[in-house]
Amino acid sequence: MKRTINCAVIIILLAGSSFLLAAQNSEHSVAKGETLYGISRQYGISIDDLCALNGIGKTAVLKIGQTLKIPGPSSLTAPTETYIVQKGDTMYSIARKLGVSVDTLNILNQLSNSSLIKAGQELTVPSSNTASVQKDIASNAKDMSIVDPRSYDTKKNADKNLLWPVNARDISYLSGKISGVALTAEEKEDVKAVQSGTVMYAGIYRGFGQVVFVQSRSNHMYVYTGLEGIKVKIGDAVSTGTVIGSVGLDAINGKPMVNFMVFLNGNAIDPAKAPRG
Repeated sequence: MKRTINCAVIIILLAGSSFLLAAQNSEHSVAKGETLYGISRQYGISIDDLCALNGIGKTAVLKIGQTLKIPGPSSLTAPTETYIVQKGDTMYSIARKLGVSVDTLNILNQLSNSSLIKAGQELTVPSSNTASVQKDIASNAKDMSIVDPRSYDTKKNADKNLLWPVNARDISYLSGKISGVALTAEEKEDVKAVQSGTVMYAGIYRGFGQVVFVQSRSNHMYVYTGLEGIKVKIGDAVSTGTVIGSVGLDAINGKPMVNFMVFLNGNAIDPAKAPRG
């Protein structure tokens, strides 16, 4: 079976399943016996998303060798709409109005902090139906009595003297379907890379909020999830200590928290044992 990826591919294990993450949409060449249902299951996407991207119906008959576009994580999880810049608007005022961060607006519109906007300009912004969902959940988590699906390994302790992405108040090991560590920090605190490398993905990923993947020369993949804002983009070279984002509020417990994971060859490893510096 032939499978072509348009950009660098990250193979990781998240939430107990293998996900294929691409910076852009990937392509799949239909093999004998394959169906829309089977292909959607293979990539962990819905049949509706698959059909919508390819302009076909759910009852479409696939042909061997037919090329199908596979939605990348951004197209699956970040519904957007258009905002028309008004006189007197600034990126900060628009971000406040929409309940998102300036970083998010910059990423969606490929702008920098020094970019100027003008009245009448069209900006891509998160859909009003989804922009503040994570914030709302976080602020009401206790009232909603949401059960945290993560499992914590209370028998395992991490060395706080190691270099971590934040000045962690508490470090809790996660076990079960989600690996890595949960780092409790200050809200909006800088999240820094613990190892130099190349940003392979930066954006929204379903179930993990805003995330950044950094691949080092040793092929370790450093995964920073649950960010409030992102300050890097795909392809950026980062050094140890580079600020890649800021701490967000956890969608379950409402606390300022970042989840940090490290993978090598698709296998999760203990973040405390990963190379640093």
